Amino acid sequence: MSLGQILGGIVGGIVGFFTGGPYGALYGILIGAGIGGYIDPNTPDLPTPGAPDPQIQSMSGKIGVGVPDLCGSAKITGHLLAYGNEHHIEITETQESGGKGGGSSSTTYVTGYTYYMTWAVGICTGPVNTLYTIFKNEDVVWEGELNLDDAVNGEETITLDGMGSCTFYFGTDDHVQNSVLEDIIPNPDYNTPYRNFCYAVLDDCIIGEYPRTPTLKFLIRKIPEYSFSDFGEIQTYDCNPMNIIWYLLYEVIGVPESWLDTTVFGEVANVLNREHRGLSILLDKQQDALVYLQTVNFHIDNILSYSNEGKFYPKLFRDDYDVDAAPIVDADVIVDNPVFNRKSWNDTINEVKVQYTQLTALRPVEWVIDDNIVYLNVIDMAWTDTLGGIYGRFVAVGLYGTSHYSDDGGYTWTAVPFPVYDTYNCTQIEYQNGLFFAKGTNCFTSVDGESWTTLDIGGTAYNGCVAWNAEYERWVLIVSIGTPEYIRISEDDGDTWITKSGAGNYSSHWGSMEFGANHYTFVTSGPGFMSEDTDTWGSYNTSNLGTIGGLGVRVRQAAANHPNPTIMVCANCYTLDAITWIRMTTPEAIAPPVMQNFDYSPSFGFMGSWSGLSGDPDFGYSGTMISTDGINWVNQEMPATAVTHYGCCCGGDRWIQTRRSDGLVIGRMK
Repeated sequence: MSLGQILGGIVGGIVGFFTGGPYGALYGILIGAGIGGYIDPNTPDLPTPGAPDPQIQSMSGKIGVGVPDLCGSAKITGHLLAYGNEHHIEITETQESGGKGGGSSSTTYVTGYTYYMTWAVGICTGPVNTLYTIFKNEDVVWEGELNLDDAVNGEETITLDGMGSCTFYFGTDDHVQNSVLEDIIPNPDYNTPYRNFCYAVLDDCIIGEYPRTPTLKFLIRKIPEYSFSDFGEIQTYDCNPMNIIWYLLYEVIGVPESWLDTTVFGEVANVLNREHRGLSILLDKQQDALVYLQTVNFHIDNILSYSNEGKFYPKLFRDDYDVDAAPIVDADVIVDNPVFNRKSWNDTINEVKVQYTQLTALRPVEWVIDDNIVYLNVIDMAWTDTLGGIYGRFVAVGLYGTSHYSDDGGYTWTAVPFPVYDTYNCTQIEYQNGLFFAKGTNCFTSVDGESWTTLDIGGTAYNGCVAWNAEYERWVLIVSIGTPEYIRISEDDGDTWITKSGAGNYSSHWGSMEFGANHYTFVTSGPGFMSEDTDTWGSYNTSNLGTIGGLGVRVRQAAANHPNPTIMVCANCYTLDAITWIRMTTPEAIAPPVMQNFDYSPSFGFMGSWSGLSGDPDFGYSGTMISTDGINWVNQEMPATAVTHYGCCCGGDRWIQTRRSDGLVIGRMK
């Protein structure tokens, strides 16, 4: 066959089978198909400049090489499918000669050649979602974000730096034949649309100054989506392990969907999304499906079990079982004596290497306004993943002692009245230790946000604040009385309270309390107080927080997995030691506005909001800012009609904020 004809065709397929019915074991999987063909004999390594080499040294094109597949993101080396239209252009250099009365002349020399070619490169099984980068050998020739959603017939054309035009095929089932390949593969039986196969066609591209096709590598993302979960993607680049397992069982092996428990798969997918336990796996080896399944299960501490209903379902190993009820394994139940093997010193592993990618970029948030959402008068919200199904449960409190909860990510809400009507605002709600704690003029607790119990706190808490101290396992409450005895401690979820004395009289408006570095507790928005044990309290200097006046400014600390786990944010400052406060920074080079409400999520980072009461003309009188580190903040674009108020809460993969007059703004990570 000539150089202009096809090198190889896809001649294989994915093979897998299930043996023994639902009680059998999973066997064999051959992932990929063979690509191959004829490659012309190699020519000497590099020709000398000045003599064009008619033979192009092609990249890999071997018979029987499997087509890779993946879930998540991976860098995949392309495999040559076909090439042709080889030609070259001379590289010349002109030199002047002569002079000193004798005239001058110029001579043009050929110093080398630039080689061109049209070729197609196979990548993996489709469809893929996103192309991020293309490498020529190890050099980046294109980078960006090319998405399947924007493609027509599953293809997009881009320009590679220093090379030329490239048409990228995502691997959809609506591909059409590539017209460029018709010139080098005239037989239509060979020039197929390659549907469901991700590949690229490089049209008359520069391959370099030597007749050798470069190795092309593609950084791509593929996230199989299924109806059992909305969380197929975890932290942008990784795939939900439940989607991977479903893909292997259903798409690759061919297990009927009726044999898989969609409800349990969806519930576990939600848990893994909250844990940010995504996975990227490249299926590029011919091995049993069980090996891939074991790899995924090991990563997430999971097993596949089989139910009485005849369905496979996942079971995560988590701290969700009663230790006292677990069976005891002792010498009476061990059949054989245990055998121990001790490695020699030469085989002892004394070093563990961990490779990871630290994601530092702010994750984009898509904000949604649903005009069907009624105005809830929300001031504060809390969220838990232990209630409400896959979206968890949001519980909101606000004006006139109102209470609502939502189990669908904030789109629909159920009103729940408090036992005692409160003519003032319910200004704070926390969820800690399996309990919702709502604070207004009165205080209420609830295990589910549906039924509330009124607490006797010995005063009013309207201008106070509440926090849970995990170190001492107690609720700490600031009540609004004009004496030093404004601190209440409860170690029985609010049934009984112990009075403690603070430092001076507390008369601030809507203070906030958080347990930060060294177990300090402090109150902001006015005179501050702190404690290392929640029993003895002293004064705390908040003057460097700026002029906050009587506003309800919240304090929020990052989680343990944050690069700076002790960082706390308040108003427009941050602290790493709970003592020294430093002004935040913004790209606008002016002081950020005084933000009234914060929340923190490992997925989003920090988010803060402010309203007209504390707005800054430089930023507008309401808005939202986001930050990955709590130090550097940027404005977050909101819908034009959104006017934020106090409510600001993160749960799962979404933020919820109030609108001033007619509803909520729901933000979901892209």
